[in-house]
Amino acid sequence: MKEKELDFEKLTQYAVVIPNGAGKCLRYAADRLVYYMAKATEAELRIITNNDLKPKFGFYLEINIGGKNSGQSELKNDGFAINEENYNVHFMAETERGIMYAVYDFIEKCLNVRFLTADCEYCKRITKIILPNNYRSTPSIRFRTYLVGDTFQVNANQDQIAKTRVKDVFTEIDEQHGGKIEIYGRNIYHNFHFYVPFEIYGNAHPEFYRFLYINNEIFPTIDITDGITEDGQLDESREISVTKIVIEELKKDILNNPDVSVFTLTQEDGPYFFDSPNNRRLEKKYRRSGILVRFCNVILRNVNKWCRETLNGRTVKLATFAYDYTKEAPVTVNGDLITPIDNTVIADENLIIQFALFRNGIYSYFSDKQNKDIRKIMTEWHYIAKQFWFWGYDIDFSNYFAYYDSFDNIEENVRGFVDYGIDYLCIQGSHDSVKNWQCNIRAYAYRKLMWNSNLRADELIDEYIILYYGIAADAVRATMKLFHENYRSIISRGGNVDCTTFGNHASAENNPIKMINGAIAEIEKGEKLIDCSDLSENDKQKYKERLYGVKTTPLNIKYINFEKYFPNCSEAESVKARNDFAECVKAASVTVARERYSLEKYIDYVESEKKLKWCKK
Repeated sequence: MKEKELDFEKLTQYAVVIPNGAGKCLRYAADRLVYYMAKATEAELRIITNNDLKPKFGFYLEINIGGKNSGQSELKNDGFAINEENYNVHFMAETERGIMYAVYDFIEKCLNVRFLTADCEYCKRITKIILPNNYRSTPSIRFRTYLVGDTFQVNANQDQIAKTRVKDVFTEIDEQHGGKIEIYGRNIYHNFHFYVPFEIYGNAHPEFYRFLYINNEIFPTIDITDGITEDGQLDESREISVTKIVIEELKKDILNNPDVSVFTLTQEDGPYFFDSPNNRRLEKKYRRSGILVRFCNVILRNVNKWCRETLNGRTVKLATFAYDYTKEAPVTVNGDLITPIDNTVIADENLIIQFALFRNGIYSYFSDKQNKDIRKIMTEWHYIAKQFWFWGYDIDFSNYFAYYDSFDNIEENVRGFVDYGIDYLCIQGSHDSVKNWQCNIRAYAYRKLMWNSNLRADELIDEYIILYYGIAADAVRATMKLFHENYRSIISRGGNVDCTTFGNHASAENNPIKMINGAIAEIEKGEKLIDCSDLSENDKQKYKERLYGVKTTPLNIKYINFEKYFPNCSEAESVKARNDFAECVKAASVTVARERYSLEKYIDYVESEKKLKWCKK
């Protein structure tokens, strides 16, 4: 059917129509539609309810479940439909969040608005609106996030979460922006010990606990073999056990969260676990992952038995990690034959296994050139479980400034996860920083592809660079090309670019000084273009600040490797390299240099490392 162009003269006759008794999220969606229509067209629309006098033309926001033309079967997971009829536009979804997504989709596609970062959007005056007709959209991945500061916890911007359709477990969403999602866990992740509180049981049952040192803090963890029989059942002979306590605590969470369908129960962070003679014995038989699955199976089956008996047949799912010491699946491999160790390690139908696997960022998780262990792990777990989530990594956590060359594999990653059947995808970038230039670009592409995996990542990346950096876009492209071609050249010669989350891609060996100086020169060309432009002084400052963010990358590599690049340098020259880097970081308004490190703390760390190397010499 031919698309219709909206006559701008008709805009004054439009109103945004919402249902009687509309909730906060739907009202927010209506407000945003009014706001961006005014911004893009200067048309001042009003918001009315179905009880009011019907306008000549309307944008109708409709919660429509099972009604005529609802497209109910197509609108799962906050999907939506946008239909045009006689120049009226109907936004339909089964949830208010879905309506909000529909409105933001219309704002992007029809009003040509782009939401780049929490503090930067593109919105120019438009001269025509092509109305969508019979348009349906549902997410490729049900729960999805790219973790960069603007949508993560303390720095999270609720509007940006809504605009980019992030639906995640880390940040509590207010009702206006979609409200609570269907996943809950105490502390969300790394939460074993929250379900057997040490302050309650520690004195009476110290045998339940071991203490771990994680990120400079001491945490308890629990014995997940305690209370489980040899044949993988709940030990009913014990009046109190770790397993029984977790079951009772999880029941409390289920009662307190009636709309939650998935609860998380996951190991503590890091490589350390509850160690004991019995655990070592069971590990030899089942692996650590088998111990985990047996524990989760017992918890889940007993909890769901209680749910069916007391909560009108309600069923919940449980999500747990395949991470670090539990990432190897509990299988036996004999040639091409892969089988579960025994029936007790086969995951319950309601148990979700969430992978958390580090990779070489130059390649996708599904590339033949990727770490073979990753493909082996993901293949073998398919013989154990049917439901999967994924937590991937997309930055050097020891150095946020280092060039992390993962731009080329975004598409292959997302489509691979969709094909694998991942229901929740979290890609962790610079989660505690809102100003990481590389992660902000990748976030823009990832977030859109997680909703629609048919999009082109390279086009999205280019769109972001053009809109965010303006006339300096070519300088950014040229800088990225220099790093990218350098790494590919090293690899083609048989060199090692260990582009992992704690890799060597910021080393002097992998970043020749000629390339680094070339990157600095390209960025400075962009700075000159901005200075010589007819932009306002405010806009010049804004674009230069963004460009300084890119410049931090080559300046950082030059600073941390300065003595290697220039072995005969003076102390004054070394100090200048440090100061040039620090001043650029501050000018770019970057506040986080590596995970949990401020700029000052990071420089102190680098300087201490340099002194240590000199002492060893």
